[in-house]
Amino acid sequence: MKNQTLLRLALLFLMLVGRMAFAQSDSVSTQVVDDAALRMLKATVEFLATDTQTFGKVKYTVCTDCQTEERILAFIGENNLTNASSLLARVRQRKMELLWERSGQALSEDVVTQILEDLSQYLKTEVTKGRSREHRMQLPTYPAFAEALEQAIAQENAPSSELQVVDRLASRRSVSDSVRSLSADAPTITADVPAPSPEAFPYGMVALGLALFNLVVMGVLGWRQRQEGVQMAEGALDELTERLVLLENERIQVMNRLRVAEHTLQISRGHQLVSAELAHATPTSAMVQPVPAATRPEPVSVPAAVPIPKAASPAPAPRPEPRPMGSTATQDVVMFGRTADLGDGFSRFGLQSVPHRDTIFEIYRLDQTQATYRISESSELQRLALSDPYSYLANTCTYLTPPRPGSRILTEHPGHLLLQGDKWVITEKAQISFL
Repeated sequence: MKNQTLLRLALLFLMLVGRMAFAQSDSVSTQVVDDAALRMLKATVEFLATDTQTFGKVKYTVCTDCQTEERILAFIGENNLTNASSLLARVRQRKMELLWERSGQALSEDVVTQILEDLSQYLKTEVTKGRSREHRMQLPTYPAFAEALEQAIAQENAPSSELQVVDRLASRRSVSDSVRSLSADAPTITADVPAPSPEAFPYGMVALGLALFNLVVMGVLGWRQRQEGVQMAEGALDELTERLVLLENERIQVMNRLRVAEHTLQISRGHQLVSAELAHATPTSAMVQPVPAATRPEPVSVPAAVPIPKAASPAPAPRPEPRPMGSTATQDVVMFGRTADLGDGFSRFGLQSVPHRDTIFEIYRLDQTQATYRISESSELQRLALSDPYSYLANTCTYLTPPRPGSRILTEHPGHLLLQGDKWVITEKAQISFL
């Protein structure tokens, strides 16, 4: 942290020193741009004065003493060049925008030339754009106007460096004269003070070196910040990875517990079935009329040890859900299913003998190996199915109408199942509509 503060202070100091080194050359270049812009404005208003179609009250077309913006404004007013005064403000604004766009660069000769060329193009566009101004490009004075703009750029490029050197030499001569006068007045000084060299101080090279040093320092700071960011990101990623591993382990443990519970439930149901069959197979049940498998309810509510008279018929088991429309007397709801857990069918051990809050399928046994299924008419179970149709209905049903949230599911044609081992295979999907 301490090193970063020192580096930032050093960077600020170097930027201030670099700015001071650029200040002298930038001020001269800015003056060059101002002088050239003034010459271009003079050429522009003189060209506008030749447009007699737009300005019919022009007194004279040449401004001999237009050395300032005030004199150019006076020329515009004397010749009734309507709306031309606003051109000065727009050109001044455009000049400031061009200088601001290049504020981070040294105003070298090439940069100054580029600024002046952009300003020249801006003036040409301003005086010729629009239907009311297109005719100015056909005026005989337009080529002279364009040539005057080019001359303004050329005149300001050539002498700029020479004027800068002359100004520096003059300032150095005044310093040298002052030093000589001081040395003459001082009796203890016997040697002559040498005059400074007339050669210009290499501000540009100093500024370039400082700029390069600034870039190096900024690059080092940026690299260190990126390294710190990468380390923080890696730490956060490691923490998230550990959390994911813990969650995955917990999920595996929960799945193992569910498998154990399901296996235990299947074993318990198997024992109950075996006990019921043995109870029916005892000698005391010889007087009982055997019930066909297709119509035998499962499970029966009568105790297995009590004999049932031959003339009596077994009491039907209470139905937890109303019988669907279209069912026959030989069908009976014997199983309830959640989803087609095997993709193209239901696992025999995954079916329930009583409905639960998530058993949306009602399965009707036709015989030992065939059955039909349909969607429960319970509104709660239908809302559950509509909450995720892809998981609950896609593998088991054919849509006759597109599913809509809040609609009611109607089984138009029940699906068909075929028992193969421990799997009820879907041989024909159920056809459903959404009302």
